[in-house]
Amino acid sequence: MAKTTKKQTSSTPTTRPAGKGRGRAADKQTAAAAATARAEANEKAEPMAQATGGELKKATAPSDAAAEPAEQLQAEAERAEKATAAEAEQTAEGKKARTRARAKKARGPAKKDRLVQLLRRENGATIEELMAEFGWQAHTCRGAISIAAKQLGVTAERVEKGRYWLPPA
Repeated sequence: MAKTTKKQTSSTPTTRPAGKGRGRAADKQTAAAAATARAEANEKAEPMAQATGGELKKATAPSDAAAEPAEQLQAEAERAEKATAAEAEQTAEGKKARTRARAKKARGPAKKDRLVQLLRRENGATIEELMAEFGWQAHTCRGAISIAAKQLGVTAERVEKGRYWLPPA
């Protein structure tokens, strides 16, 4: 006994994109639909043109009279582009300056400045004090002392074991 199965067919037609697999007749239908749409658009535009008292202009090849406005439009576009570029530069410069000003207001003294202030005290500062102040490890404190002294053009003096002092510049 062989089973027979009924082939299921879809009630909705499948749509395919234009081009491959549709055949010549389908392409003609698509072209006809596009032409109909253009004709309907022109029919709608004619009453609008009559109501405004203007003429309905149909697409034609560019003429000498149309070339002048095109050149003017191109020149205006170039001027606008240059103005926009200059505006962007000014805006970028202004934005950078505003950002720097806000950053200076928002921040307190830099860690390096606080470090130098602590090291220039009468007795200097110990590594443990710096570790507690900044939350650094001992090797980071020693490195920061060395860098700060080098940037200031002085040599950090070791007053006693674990205590450093920076002379005035």
